[in-house]
Formats: sequence, structure tokens, C-alpha cells
Amino acid sequence: MLSTFAPALPDIPARLSREQRLLAALCRGGDDIDQAMLAAAAYGDGIDLAAFDLDVRRQKVIPRVHERISALPARGPDCPSRRFAREYAGNVNWSLRLVKELLAATRMLREAGIPSVPMKGVSLAQQWYGSLAARTAGDVDLLVAPEHGNKAERLFREAGYLPWENPVDPEDRLPERLRYEEAFRNPRTGVLVELHFRLNHNPNLMPLPFAGIWAEAEPLAIGGETIRVMGDAHQFAYLCVHGARHEWSRLQWVCDLDRMLRAKPDDAGSWLATADRLGVGGPVIQGMVFANALLGSPIPDAARARAEQVASVRYLLAHGAQHLFRRQRKPERRSGDPRTSATLYMMCLSPRPAYLAFEFSSRVREFGKEVLPRRVARTIGAG
Repeated sequence: MLSTFAPALPDIPARLSREQRLLAALCRGGDDIDQAMLAAAAYGDGIDLAAFDLDVRRQKVIPRVHERISALPARGPDCPSRRFAREYAGNVNWSLRLVKELLAATRMLREAGIPSVPMKGVSLAQQWYGSLAARTAGDVDLLVAPEHGNKAERLFREAGYLPWENPVDPEDRLPERLRYEEAFRNPRTGVLVELHFRLNHNPNLMPLPFAGIWAEAEPLAIGGETIRVMGDAHQFAYLCVHGARHEWSRLQWVCDLDRMLRAKPDDAGSWLATADRLGVGGPVIQGMVFANALLGSPIPDAARARAEQVASVRYLLAHGAQHLFRRQRKPERRSGDPRTSATLYMMCLSPRPAYLAFEFSSRVREFGKEVLPRRVARTIGAG
């Protein structure tokens, strides 16, 4: 039945504007970009400069664009190359602040007997880009075991961190096994630290226990210290699931995959096999195909074949391609027909019954009958 809604593989470059194709070319690995493209990015020659500037910022790729055009001479204080240079300098300072916060938080947890691993952010930049400032990050995300959630939260409060958004009364707090995250802001640095107790809000999407993540974690030298980060296969699967859940609305997330695929092309097949065991092969194939189409990343033949043959993967690709380079609400927060389309998209992220049941029930509770097919909604209404 799903094959009815799953068209042929989309021609992704054909969907992009000239400015978006230029941005993808700048983010592509290698040095094969021509001088006319560099001049267009540095000076706005022959492009809609306002649209290009907006895309660079929305897609969070200022460091990559700056790296490409920084050697070109500026044509005045307000030309794009100068503006991007100033914003890159700001990202350097913020990244240094983030890594200090990351190390301090990791150290505090470790001394209390709580292991943790970072998710995305400056650790990913250091590991795969070779520089803290080569990728943008807004906050610090740390994963800890659910059974350590209350203790970790207490540590941050005692250290002077302030709960972000609305503090929850202890009597109303969910049991540790049901909680997804808690966020705290350091009032001295302004940095937000998010404590995650599982990888995704839906506990059945990539349901990998912390012990399994910790067993495969690898050491990373960063900021003069050594921390542990996700193993490559787990990290690649998580990045793909994260990007898929947000419909790949940032090119930066595709760039992360490109870095990993170019660094270890021979491991991509085993990463896909790990994703299949975790029930998230679809999002991983989606991420690989997008990385290949936009940035020329090397991907396994098996990923290409399944992208053409599996209806749910084709639907993921067709739906995701419509939202590349767009600023969108999360799929689960839409209304009307877009919400119905987004619900089907979310249902394709994993075939596991427990995942599907959680997604379906959460949408029925939140949105009611309008997320259901008309025939089902009429049946419920008649009952």
C-alpha cells in the first residue's frame, strides 16, 4: 500500500535554487570548485545575495563557507567575505566556551560516578572536522543512563545551574525510566547544557541502552583532556535519525555525514548493518543518499539499491527532499494536510511495532482524529 505514496527517487539538485546549489558546492569535499563560484560566494557576483546569506545562516555552514572564500581579497567592509569572517570569529569564541562547559560538566559527572557521552556539538567538530570552530553548535548535549537522571540533575542544581524553561515540581516529575531530557543554563557562561536520558523522545526509535553505547564508546582528545564519544556506527545512526526527525532542514547535518563517509568509506556498509539491527536502516539510507546527492559523498551500493527498491525508503527520500533547505516546524508539530503527510513520514522511520505504536498513540492523544485517515476517523466518530 505504501508504494502508492512512494514515487521514484527525487532529482535533488534539480529542486534547488542557484544559491542553494552554490552553497552545496562550497560544502562539498575536495578542492575542485571553480573560481567563478568562489567569487559568487565572496562578492555576490551573479546571485541573489540576500537569499544566499539567509541560506548560509539557516543551514549553519558559515565555517565551511568562510574556509572556502577567506583567501580572496575583500571588496570593502560589508562584502560577504568580510561578514562571514566576522561571524566565523564569533563562532571560534563560542566554541571555546562550549568546550570548557563540556569538559567541566563531563568532569563533574565523572567524579560523581556518572559516565556520560556527548551528542553532536563541539566534540563532533573536533573528531570529524579536526577543529572546534569548523562546525557551529548552540549548546552542550550529554547522554547519561536513565537511572542516573535524578542524581545528575541534583548535581547541576547544586553546582549553580538554573533549570531552563519551566521547572518541574518534584512531585510532578516523571519516573526516571520515562524521562527524555532536562536542560540547565550556566548563569556564569550563558551556556545551555541538555541532559539526555535516551537517544530519542520515542524510546523505541533506536532503542539502544546506555550500557551498549558506553561499551562501544571511543576516546577523544579535546581541550587538553580525554572524554569518551559514541562509537562510529552508533554515532552515524544517531546523526541520521536526528537529521531525519528534523527533515534534514540544515545542510550542516548532511555535512556531518559527509565527513564521516569520506573519512571511513569502507566502514559505511557496517554502519548500515548496525542501523538495520537497531531498526533505523531507513533513515540511514536516507542520510547517505542525501549526502551523496548534495555533497558527492561515497556510499555503499547496498544503500543505493534499497533506496530504489524499498517503498518506505523512497517515501522518506521524497518527503525529505521537499524540505531540504527549508525552515520548517518539526514534522509532529504541523497542522492540516501537512500534518498527515508528516505523520506518515514519521511512521516510516522504523518498522518496529513498538515504535509505530508509540508514534500512533502519541499523535492520537495530541491531535485527535485529524491525523487519521477519513475512513478510520468516521469509524471512531460513529463509535
